[in-house]
Amino acid sequence: MASNAIQQAATREDDGSTAPAATRPPSANGYLLERVEPQYPEAARQQHIQGPVLLNVLVGTTGLVRETSVISGDPLLAKAATDAVRQWRFNPHQLNGKAVEFETRITVNFALPE
Repeated sequence: MASNAIQQAATREDDGSTAPAATRPPSANGYLLERVEPQYPEAARQQHIQGPVLLNVLVGTTGLVRETSVISGDPLLAKAATDAVRQWRFNPHQLNGKAVEFETRITVNFALPE
């Protein structure tokens, strides 16, 4: 099955700009409310494809995933990782009492049973 690791998150202002906010959440782990595990693609399983998929994820002010983009990883695994992470839910990040979007990189590791 797959296991997930969440790396340091960077925030951005809610005004739609791409400039990072002045502070960063300690890690997206502290904001994650609901994680959906990816379905291991049968084609990847049959071809013994495994490994990490690195995604860039934009979390909106409501805590819903707004955008995902694949940074690296096998295309067969990337679709499954993206489909799962789009269903994740986060606590909104607050900056100066206002909910702000934040970006984070998420690594989804796919490993076949030994």
